[in-house]
Amino acid sequence: MDTDRDKQTVKAEVKAFANRISVMIRKHYFEHYPSLLAPTIIISWGRRYAKLVTTHADTHGKRGGQQSAYGFVDMTNGSILKAASWKQPAKHARGNIFGHDKGMNCCNIHGIRYL
Repeated sequence: MDTDRDKQTVKAEVKAFANRISVMIRKHYFEHYPSLLAPTIIISWGRRYAKLVTTHADTHGKRGGQQSAYGFVDMTNGSILKAASWKQPAKHARGNIFGHDKGMNCCNIHGIRYL
C-alpha cells in the first residue's frame, strides 16, 4: 500500500475480520460447549503480515493461557494465509479480506482452511 490511508484501511479491515472470526467462534462455543470460555482472537502486527492469534483461557478461566497461530493477513493486499508455523504464513492465499465474503469462506473455528 502506498499511502497512509490505504494502510489504515487495511488495518481497520483486519480488525473487522478478526472480530468476525471471534463472533463465529463464540457462537460455536455457545451452541456446543456452553460451560467453556470461548477462545479470543488477538492481532499481532508485523511489518508485512498481521498474525491472528487464538488465545485460550488457562485452567482457572483467566485469559493468557495457550496460544496458537490462527492465520495471517498480508497487509499489502489483504490476502488471507494459513499459518505454516507460529512465525510464518503458508505460501498460497486462501481468501481476501476485501472479497465478496470478507474472507469468511476460508475460515473455520480452528483456523484458516486448507486449499
